[in-house]
Amino acid sequence: MIRLAEEKDIKAVGLLYDSVLDWEAAHTNYTNWQKGMYPTERTAAEAWKTGTLYVAEEEGNICGAVILNHIQPFEYGKISWKYPAEESRAFVIHTLAIHPAYRGRGLAREMVRFAEELARKKECLVVRLDTYVGNGPAMELYQSMGYALSGRTDFLFQGFLPEELYCLEKKL
Repeated sequence: MIRLAEEKDIKAVGLLYDSVLDWEAAHTNYTNWQKGMYPTERTAAEAWKTGTLYVAEEEGNICGAVILNHIQPFEYGKISWKYPAEESRAFVIHTLAIHPAYRGRGLAREMVRFAEELARKKECLVVRLDTYVGNGPAMELYQSMGYALSGRTDFLFQGFLPEELYCLEKKL
């Protein structure tokens, strides 16, 4: 079940982020996120305060999390988007994370579908997102779901992490 996060979920989402980053440290760093810097329990708390944190829950366990809003990073202004949309009509997927124990079960796909349905309810025209250029699994997922690459640009993510990201979008 995917739902709007509750305050009691914040700690579990922070632990989920840590589990993802621990897995990446031991295997492959797909996200380019940095443990203790981003994402953290504070990231979850800030998103919860604005009502934009959503969680996937199975049998009482938080197994996925995503932040959904209209906030487009400054760097999105460098992208030649195929589908122009005012900020209020563009829905943005941020920080989609699946606990390593739940990977490979279609949960990320389910969370993206949830985001698209929420965007439609909010009368958005397009869903946008970005992902680290080294995140092949995410690119494969998004493109298989109809997201088109609109550009590639340098970001100063969270004001401290220089990285190159792909920007994708899907018209609703």
